[in-house]
Parts: sequence; C-alpha cells; structure tokens
Amino acid sequence: MTEYELLNPSGNITALVTKDVPREKYKEISNEIMNNNPSVEQVGFLKKYSDTVFRLEMAGLEFCGNASRAFACFLVKEKYVSSDKFEISVSGYDDLIECNVEKKGNDYFSTIDLKLKKPINDFIEKKDLDGQEVCVVKLPGISHVFLDIKKFKFDKENCKKEAKEILNKLNLLDLPAVGVIWYENSQIHPVVYVKDIDSLFYENSCGSGSMAFGIYQSYLKNSDGLFDCDVIQKNKEIVGVNIDLNKKIINSAKICGFTKFTL
Repeated sequence: MTEYELLNPSGNITALVTKDVPREKYKEISNEIMNNNPSVEQVGFLKKYSDTVFRLEMAGLEFCGNASRAFACFLVKEKYVSSDKFEISVSGYDDLIECNVEKKGNDYFSTIDLKLKKPINDFIEKKDLDGQEVCVVKLPGISHVFLDIKKFKFDKENCKKEAKEILNKLNLLDLPAVGVIWYENSQIHPVVYVKDIDSLFYENSCGSGSMAFGIYQSYLKNSDGLFDCDVIQKNKEIVGVNIDLNKKIINSAKICGFTKFTL
C-alpha cells in the first residue's frame, strides 16, 4: 500500500506520497489514491532535490500553487526543515520557490513566492472564443483561461464538459496542465485539466488559478508597483495574492493561505 498524507490547503485536498516512487508509477498511484479517496483532487510526491532542499512532483508534473503551499507546511510540521523560511523545488517551475510558514493553532499559514522576473505581457495571450476575446495567463507549468461570468454563462452541473470543449476550441489540450476559470468579481470557479494523468476537476480551490487571476487583474488594471487581492474560492475560502510589478516586470508573485491536516 502506498504511504501518503492528506493535506488540505484551502479545500484543495492533496494527497502527498511520502515514500520515494519512480516517476513512471505516478499515474497508477495517483489513480489508486483518488479512487479510494473521492475528496482528493490531486496527488503529489515527496522527493529530494539536494541535501538541503526538498522537491514536490505532481502526478502530471504540473505546477500546483496550493499543493506547493501545503508541501511547505508539511515540511515544517514533520520537521523536515528546521526553519520557517526556506526554499523548495516543485514540478513545472525551474527555479526554487521561497516559502514562509507560520503555525496558527492547529493549522498552518504559508506563503510561496515565485520570482518570475519577466514582463507581464509575456504571461498574457489573447484568443478568440466564439467571437469574443478571452485571456490566457501562461504560468510556468500551467496556464489558465479566464471567462467573465457576465459574458460567459457558468453552468455548475456541466462545467467540466464545457471546459473540455473550450480547451479544444482554443487548441490548449496539448498543454501539460490548463484551467478554465469562470470568475465573478473576485470569486473563481476553476476547472483544471492535467494531460499526463487525464484528470479533470472542478476544484474547490486553485492556488495557481488565484495567482494567474492576480496577474490577469494586474494586467487589466494596468498596475505598477504592488497589486494585492483576496481571491474567493469555490468553497468560499480565501487565497491571498500579491503581485509585485516594477515597470511592467513581474518581480514576484505570491500566494498565501491556510493548510489543515484534518479533513
């Protein structure tokens, strides 16, 4: 039986496999865990990056913001690291990610910081969807399509089917991981597809989607300097976002929120 822990970052339930397993087994193990635990939305694997840095690899080798946050909390909770500030390596992102973890009661609050260091326009792609312009935010390891609910109706019961059709129309299904996010004001409804493991979830919460939403809103508002927003998830929990821009260069993109270790 595969050894794993269940982590709960803002409702985006993540199974973390704590025993080293070969990459070719990821899909099989991920399917096994998710079949046995219907609440699990994604599976990650604990690896060593170096003598001092731990690595998180998602089952589809995508980047996952909430899993990265939760992984940082797990490392502190289980004393894999001796400091509350440290770096981790994650799939889908080439550089190390800075983490800051605080224990608050029985829960943990973490911030992860991606030093993107590129112009904001490099992350933005505009596409035509049924005659209307939509925006795709291209993060390392995952992209997200944003649909304003005022223009594109959101159907909770059929959103997964609609998301797959939209991704097909936009020729995005070959990406390693891609989300379709319907949004209303600051609330998001994320449907995420991961190619390698052929998974499609209407997620309770999405960290990378929240980060992408912050970048998208920064772009729409033509922001420069610090842009902060609280992104309301499907389950009403909050993921905080901070985008630090200087002359249209994204120096830093942060997300923060709580992780629980009980479901």
